[in-house]
Amino acid sequence: MSSHKVRDTLLVTVGFALLYGWSASPYFLGGDSGLFATIFADGGTAHPPGYPLYSMYLWALSWMPAASPAHGASLATALLGALAVGALYWAARQWKMSRWASLLGAIGFGLSSHVWLFHTQPEVFALNHLVGALILGMAAPDAPLKGAYRLGALGLLAGLGLSSHHTIVLLTPIGLYGVYRGWSEAEHRFMALLGGAVSLVVGLVPYAYLAWVTQTDAWQWDRPDSLADIVHVFLRRDYGTLSLTAESAEYIPLEQLGFWGRHVPADMLYLPVVVALVGIGYVAIDIVRDDHNGPTGLI
Repeated sequence: MSSHKVRDTLLVTVGFALLYGWSASPYFLGGDSGLFATIFADGGTAHPPGYPLYSMYLWALSWMPAASPAHGASLATALLGALAVGALYWAARQWKMSRWASLLGAIGFGLSSHVWLFHTQPEVFALNHLVGALILGMAAPDAPLKGAYRLGALGLLAGLGLSSHHTIVLLTPIGLYGVYRGWSEAEHRFMALLGGAVSLVVGLVPYAYLAWVTQTDAWQWDRPDSLADIVHVFLRRDYGTLSLTAESAEYIPLEQLGFWGRHVPADMLYLPVVVALVGIGYVAIDIVRDDHNGPTGLI
């Protein structure tokens, strides 16, 4: 990666680390924040699917000085959030987007209200954003790794993503595109695919943490005694494997899409709308100019 890409990625990451660190919440904000603050202080795991990678990360940083366990977990999450925004900028550049388009997209993402909220309190989404951005970058045409190395990296990231938050599966189309590129680039394709599969399994190793924690006094939502119990947690069978909520209320898809359409522009500070309008205006002006000047390059 060129020096200016590295510099810009570092600047974006450091800038958001300062912003998120300054605004990291010292309090419980509801949801799972109290649960993850407890894990930060004393170790343990969360409710299914356990979120073992994030739980391990929080406990590993429990030494950090903070005003409270909630503040410490928020600071640890803020670091992940800053890395996620920097990784998103880096991923956009790997997809051959311009410097300014990549900066605008990353900054718009990092400043959006929901992202800012989840990046500054004890929540698992910041780690999910980081892994997702790395998958996006590793699947890109200009990814720094090619062939078997690309497949290995994508497999590892997929496993780590599943060890973090299961919604990473929504990036499967992008991941498969990266797998296809890596397979096409590899000299020994079968071995490259095998290596990617092994890397996927390695990425799932954090689930062994669920069994290890049972040997300690750390708090744990459930205490799996066997591999079958760990699979039970992984599949979220207590809630329903394919269910996104524990509630049984009926959801109407069109209403959900309407809600999404109303709230996302505001959440993203209307930057996508402004950029789209500017782009449409630029194209319209260009078309009018071409029509006025007539065809060029012809005799």
